[in-house]
Amino acid sequence: ARAAREAQGLSSREMAQVLWAVARLGVRTKQLMAAVAAKEVPESLADAAQYLWAHGSMKVRSPELVDRLLAVCAQHAGGEPRHLANALWACGTLVHRPGDQEFYERLSKMAVSRLPEFSGQDLSNAAVALASVQARTTFFDFWWEAIEGKRLTTEAWRQVFLAQQWLRWSRGEPTLTGRPATKAAEAWAQRPVAVSQSSRHARVADAAGELGYTVVHEEMQSDGVSVDMVIDTHGGRVAVEVDGFWHFTWDLDGGTPKPDGRTELKRRLMEDGWGGYAGVVSVEAMDLDDLRSVTEVALFLKKKLV
Repeated sequence: ARAAREAQGLSSREMAQVLWAVARLGVRTKQLMAAVAAKEVPESLADAAQYLWAHGSMKVRSPELVDRLLAVCAQHAGGEPRHLANALWACGTLVHRPGDQEFYERLSKMAVSRLPEFSGQDLSNAAVALASVQARTTFFDFWWEAIEGKRLTTEAWRQVFLAQQWLRWSRGEPTLTGRPATKAAEAWAQRPVAVSQSSRHARVADAAGELGYTVVHEEMQSDGVSVDMVIDTHGGRVAVEVDGFWHFTWDLDGGTPKPDGRTELKRRLMEDGWGGYAGVVSVEAMDLDDLRSVTEVALFLKKKLV
């Protein structure tokens, strides 16, 4: 609250540091972000990327500010690769689509000219971001060779796996092979899976039972797809994702919450055929928490499954 009140008196560097700290704490504060939106955008690539990273981490949408920050990034072709990668990651998380339709291609060309300087984390951030905004750019013509030999964290390899699946299922491109493909698949297979369902999962499962449907919890397939539950509607097996609040981005102006990049990407992949489900349904916390009884949830679920 104090930082929000004093925002106009802070330098761009000081504000970037405040945003980094708040985002690291996992706090989402619209008051602070509104104060940031009212300030002049920073001139340096490092500060602009930090602003963007904080918006992505807090999952707060501010499209006009993001476009202004991206314009700053585009002016610094010689800047550090990690700043470009962080800017792209934020755009992917927020599913931000600039008014300039060629922006991601231009930023990708900037990145391609310096790919050897990118760390494994930078490459995975850029790949999953571009997949999240459905931008098949020049980056994907060179990223696979660049990843070879890089050291990546397990989570970074999981991002690589998702980007691979997007190229395969949504773009119809050949399956990528080699060491990176093996490492990415291994990391994805090792991701943690909930051993117990949340109260929201339980409510949806109870409602499915009320409708006479069979439910399979936390289904995992050999090709890597996993879903919260699968409901056999007798007309086909439908994948159901029960998405809590942190699966969504929020508008500063109070607009409708929207799925974040990873959530939207996974939904799209399954709609495009990953997993072979008859349908894909998202049950969102905002809707579910307004329903009181099992009967209410069952009626809501039935409409979703139609």
